[in-house]
Amino acid sequence: MRFSLDWNRMVDGNGEPCGRPAASQDVVFDAVDTLESTLSGLGYRLVYTRREIVAEEGSEPRSDTFQFNGDDLTELLGLPPGSVTGFKADMIVRAALAAVRRDQSPY
Repeated sequence: MRFSLDWNRMVDGNGEPCGRPAASQDVVFDAVDTLESTLSGLGYRLVYTRREIVAEEGSEPRSDTFQFNGDDLTELLGLPPGSVTGFKADMIVRAALAAVRRDQSPY
């Protein structure tokens, strides 16, 4: 089965990260490495996509976002929107596994 991880990374006009909070590429790659091996053991194939979203000049800083099979990281972890103050690899992995459990639930 296919499992999608979409990272929407906020960048400025020069392509520099400007999300508040912004996820580092190293953190995301660590999570992707862990998920590839974990999910393959569960019969899933990870499809990872990174989109760079250019923030409009003068606009309020927005957070990077992560979706797992279309579900948002904060929703999967039961966190209020805007409450994430920093992204860590284990947080991304936990959200992905919550999405897998949701997908496998008969309800």
